Amino acid sequence: MFERSTESYLCLAQANQNLAETCILYLTYSYFDLDITDEEIDDHIISGNYMFQSFAVSQWYPLLEQCFSGIKAVSDFGGLDSCIQNLIHERVNLAYEGDLKCDADKNTLAKFKGLSPEVQKILVIVKNFWYSSAHDGSLVEGKTRLYKKWR
Repeated sequence: MFERSTESYLCLAQANQNLAETCILYLTYSYFDLDITDEEIDDHIISGNYMFQSFAVSQWYPLLEQCFSGIKAVSDFGGLDSCIQNLIHERVNLAYEGDLKCDADKNTLAKFKGLSPEVQKILVIVKNFWYSSAHDGSLVEGKTRLYKKWR
């Protein structure tokens, strides 16, 4: 079933896009807001709301890159673009004082073609950070420094 000849049954690019959208959407849930109380956090822990956090934080961008390598039609990016815009709106840390490199080569810009310019700019910054020497591979501290710190 999972051989290359079954591509008509399973679209890997679409599966990656669906999972990337799920991760991104999850990271915008209100239980990651900075203004929730310790009691609310405890309730979210007990209810299991944070069980997907480690995966979502560590995998949203790699999944995003994978889905761009397979989707050909620009119209396929609509839902993904709005998910990323929502993540930017909800979680970007405007007080971050680190060095944000927004240098983009032609291949990177071509990869994100079809997304809004705001989303492209953020994804270039994320890509540069993700693959920089500053990224140490830690799940929370390293990959979410551009975003508001969660408790």
